[in-house]
Amino acid sequence: MTNDFIGSDTGAFNEYRFYLTYHFTLERNFAEKFKAVGRPLPQALPEVRVTLSDTEFTPDGSGPTRIISIYPQADARAGILSWKMMVRNGQGETVRKWEGNGTPPKSMQWEGLGLDGKPLAAGTYSVLMNVADLYGNEATSPAQSVQLRSGLPAPTPPAPPPAAPKPYTLKTTAEGLRVTLSSLVLFDVNKYDLKDSARDGLKQVIDLLRAYPTNALRISGFTDSTGSEAYNQTLSEKRAKAVANVLHLEGNIDASRIKAVGYGKRRPVASNLTEEGRQQNRRVEIDILK
Repeated sequence: MTNDFIGSDTGAFNEYRFYLTYHFTLERNFAEKFKAVGRPLPQALPEVRVTLSDTEFTPDGSGPTRIISIYPQADARAGILSWKMMVRNGQGETVRKWEGNGTPPKSMQWEGLGLDGKPLAAGTYSVLMNVADLYGNEATSPAQSVQLRSGLPAPTPPAPPPAAPKPYTLKTTAEGLRVTLSSLVLFDVNKYDLKDSARDGLKQVIDLLRAYPTNALRISGFTDSTGSEAYNQTLSEKRAKAVANVLHLEGNIDASRIKAVGYGKRRPVASNLTEEGRQQNRRVEIDILK
C-alpha cells in the first residue's frame, strides 16, 4: 500500500493503493501420496500353515489309515487372493496339487494318488501350501512330512530272457573232450542233409573248437536200432561226413585234422526199447583228441 499526495491549484486528495500476493506450491509426488493415503499397503505378509491328521498312512488298506486329512490355515490383512496346496516327493517334485481362489477349504483329503491319478510309490512326502494376498504378497507354510507306507511297489526290472540251451553237451573222456550233438538238432528223420537251423548250433561248436587249434578231431555218427544194419551204417557215415564238411568249409579247420566215421546202431548210450532212448542213440559225437 502507498500514500502519495496528488494535487493541483484547485484541490488535493490522497490516493491509497492495495496489492495482494498469493503463493501456491504443488509437490511432484502429490498424486502418489494421495493414493497412499487412500489405500495403505499392509506391512505384514500372509500367515499360513498346514497340519495333518496322521504322520503315515497306507492307501492299499494294509494298515489302519487309508486316507490322510490335510487342514490348511491362512490369514491375510489384505484378504486372500489365491492358494495352492502341494505334495512333493523326496526329490522335491510336485506329485499332487490342489489350488483355488479366496479362502482355502477347512480340510481336504489325499488318498496317495499322483497327478495322473495312479498310486504313488511308498516313501516320504512333504505337504505345504502357498498363499497370495490381494496386494500380491506371498507366503509359504513350513512343510509337513508324511510317510506313505504302501502303494505302488518299486518297479522290478524285467527278467532277462532265458538263455537258449546249447545244442551240444560236453564230457571229458580218456581220449580228450567229447562234444555230443543230437541228430534231432542236425537232421530230419532218415536224412543226412543238415537242417538250416543246424547251422547256428554248429557255429557254436566251431567257436568251441577254436580253443583247440591243433588237436585232431574225430566225427562219429550213430543211429538207433530201427532199420537194417547196412542202412544205419551208411546213414551214420553220411551224417558224420556232413558235419565234418561244415567244420572244414565254414570253420576253416584243416581237413587233415578231421576224421569222419560211422558206427550205425552200434555203441548205444540208451535203451532202444523206448522213443526217448532211441532219440539219445541218434547222435553225432565230436572227439577233441589229446
